[in-house]
This record gives sequence, C-alpha cells and structure tokens, in this order.
Amino acid sequence: MKHINDVRREFLERFTRQLIFSSIKPITQQEIYERIKRKLEKEMPLRIIMDTSRIEQIAPEKIVRLAPMQFNPVPRVQKQAMPVQQISAMPNDFTIDKLDFFIKDKSITMVECPGPGKVVLIRRGQITEPTSIILSKDEIDKIITAFSRAAKIPVIGGTFRVNVGNLTISAIISEITGTRFIIMNRM
Repeated sequence: MKHINDVRREFLERFTRQLIFSSIKPITQQEIYERIKRKLEKEMPLRIIMDTSRIEQIAPEKIVRLAPMQFNPVPRVQKQAMPVQQISAMPNDFTIDKLDFFIKDKSITMVECPGPGKVVLIRRGQITEPTSIILSKDEIDKIITAFSRAAKIPVIGGTFRVNVGNLTISAIISEITGTRFIIMNRM
C-alpha cells in the first residue's frame, strides 16, 4: 500500500506533466524548416544554407506531434481499518441509559466518551460542551453492546463502527487504555 506522500508526489508529477503537454502547440513542417534554418545560420556559413536541398536532408521526414497525455486519476486508497457496516433500522426499544436524552435531542450532533471515569462531551453545532455525566467501564460496555445487538454485528476488540438508524458509533475497544467511543447523530 502506498504511503500518502507517495500518492501526493505521483499526483503532482502527473498533473505537472499534463500541464506541460497541454501547453505544447503542434508544430507544422514549415515551422520545423524555419527553426532548422535559423540554427544553421548561426552555425554554418551563409553559402551552404542557400542550398535548400541541404535543409531537407537535415529536417526530419515525419513530424512528431505530442498528443496531450490522458490523465487517469489515482483511485483513492480506502481505509481498511474501520469499515462501515450496513445501516440497520433504529429499533423501537433502542435506549442507551444515561445518554438517551442526548441522542434524542436533534440539536446535538455528537456525543463523545473519552473513556471510563471521564466526563462525556457533546457537540451542538460547532460548540463542544462537557456534561455532568461520567460513565463507568460497565456502562460503556452496555452502550456498545446495545449498538452491537441493534445492528446484529458482534463486538470484536480493536475498532468498532456501526450504523443504527440515524446514529453512527465509532469505538476503540481496549483493555489497557479503556474503551472510548463517539456517537454521531445524522439528523
């Protein structure tokens, strides 16, 4: 898999090459003869140049025309780490104990839990506000399990990303640092 800087460098190289080839104008046979004649005038005595048959011997028989290069964009590298699962409909009995109020509020776009024993944050528009809610490890596990059951996708250590109705949860499950998650509301 290519590194992002390699992809950027390749894109810039292709883009620059495309700009150069696009700016080249096709050259006619007469223009080639004129250029050769001017070059020969600088390098050779004038009497040799007067012989036009000499120019035809030096000039190429076929004109090489540079066609603009076809630009094929490099496909975006898709992240393999956190695939988004299929969207499941929001079950009627779907509740998330302490966070239920925040999830049902349409003005709140994000609920973030940075880990067990830490204050839950919410985002309204562009403003992030702390709440008075602190979740324990068991409560965080119950929230992730509720999303897992609603989407019918098992919880496996590492990253966990699931859509349930208009909600998307992205969680990092870790025994060492503690599980943390972000719930996005797409209303």
